[in-house]
Amino acid sequence: MKKYINFLKPMLLVLILNAFLYFITKQINLNYNFITPKITFPFIPTLVFIYNSWYPFIFIISFIIYKKDYNLFRKLIKSLIISIILSNLTFIIYPTIINRPNIKVDNITSFILNLTYKIDNPAVNCLPSIHCLFSFIISYYILKTKLNIKTKTLILIYFLLIILSTLLVHQHLLIDVIFAFIYSVISLLITHYLFTRKKHKN
Repeated sequence: MKKYINFLKPMLLVLILNAFLYFITKQINLNYNFITPKITFPFIPTLVFIYNSWYPFIFIISFIIYKKDYNLFRKLIKSLIISIILSNLTFIIYPTIINRPNIKVDNITSFILNLTYKIDNPAVNCLPSIHCLFSFIISYYILKTKLNIKTKTLILIYFLLIILSTLLVHQHLLIDVIFAFIYSVISLLITHYLFTRKKHKN
């Protein structure tokens, strides 16, 4: 455990901060902005398993980055924290809500999807999508590692599947994904600025 404390502490900080701010934004009484889809995507319930695999997957991939390049991992953590702060400010300033399908629970897939909808209800934290935001940021840092091309490609494909799953299980709209990408770029630029500034000071 001591060997991996430099990984566990910052990762737990990111996950706890995200969960804490998620809970706080849910408690604030806000006037939601209802968003209607401009583009309708097909509904594929089985992709909920891909959607929910995001949680262990980001942990595993972040650990790979940590093992490959600790400085890169430090930048990743800063980028994720910045993205969480930006997102939750948006959830408060411009809270959004969308319609999600009514699920008839008659098998394991519908049970998991219905449970996912209940845990992650459609209010406040739609825009940007945190699933997509983290996926974009971690994908960027994976590309910066010295992993072989095949491994990088497989990881990026899986992140792409996660992003698609947010749309195809109707957890998010296309605008949520677009803003997740924009916020990821902003977070990466801020991180780059902070590290460059620190380097110049040293």
